[in-house]
Amino acid sequence: MATKEPRVEPQNHLKMEIEEGVPFHLVVIHGFVDTLSARSQTVNFWRTRFPHACAITDFPFFDDDVELSLNHAGLVQRAQCLLATANKDRMPFETKHTCLPIVFLCHDLGGYLLQQALVLASKHQDYRRLANETAVIVICNGYTGGRDVASFQHQIEKLVESTPNKLLPLSNLFEVLSIVLTDIHWKFLGMAKNFSVVRVNRKQDADVLEIDVELTLHSCTQFHLDSPKLAGNLWEFGSGDKATEKLYDLMKQAVRKMTQDDSKDMRLLLHMLSAIDVCDHLVNLSPPHQNFLEWLHEHRAYLEWRTSEYTVPDILYFCGSVSSENSVTAC
Repeated sequence: MATKEPRVEPQNHLKMEIEEGVPFHLVVIHGFVDTLSARSQTVNFWRTRFPHACAITDFPFFDDDVELSLNHAGLVQRAQCLLATANKDRMPFETKHTCLPIVFLCHDLGGYLLQQALVLASKHQDYRRLANETAVIVICNGYTGGRDVASFQHQIEKLVESTPNKLLPLSNLFEVLSIVLTDIHWKFLGMAKNFSVVRVNRKQDADVLEIDVELTLHSCTQFHLDSPKLAGNLWEFGSGDKATEKLYDLMKQAVRKMTQDDSKDMRLLLHMLSAIDVCDHLVNLSPPHQNFLEWLHEHRAYLEWRTSEYTVPDILYFCGSVSSENSVTAC
């Protein structure tokens, strides 16, 4: 008696690829104008390009956010807001996933905010788990129009190099740290018509993997997005969108590695950052804009940060304006 062959269903490669993907939390720190229309389109843009992102945190961050005046929030406050917002956005999905890796994607000014958030998370139990699940950090270095900016890895190295509880040499730490650091030129809407990913570097067994990709974001150069004339064509895809595919492959690789290896590297980094003295430890970084007069004068908010139990030093605080034997210069 002949056996009946099982029916083979036609395979949908795209569907298979999506189903096999590991869900993650995408946190986008950007400089797009902060309107409901713009934020909605920004979320839709990333959701379309990165379908494995089950949660998306859209967090605008502008120069005004780090001006030290009564009318603007300081960097510490914005870092607290970033952590609280990301924590809230991921809560509905944490019951479904034992581990929900985080992918940070931000411009260089947002990179400074992220450093502040990591230091803050190292001292707050509520946010430590969130930071522990960081799988990949993508930093762009093009927002300031070609100004020479120290790499994110270099800045983190400077942050921890003088802390007393270095459990690993920095070279060893960054060989195994499960963070992908990128060098990106990314020009924002209102300033240019495109942004491009120039190079992605990742250490693998002491070798450096370089991927040259280019990504075009077709949009208008007008700063305001609410015009009906602009609706519908703000987020057109580039031809083939190959750059997004390559970047996404790299992100998926890091996310899978984190879920499989249960890496403790991020915990180690946070433990090292937690040693920063919040009362008398000032971390000096070059300000994002040298012409800001606010960076050149000490502000009374600094005294409030020094005496507050739950705040951390402002890593963007006035370049060279405060001298301290315990300060770290990370620029």
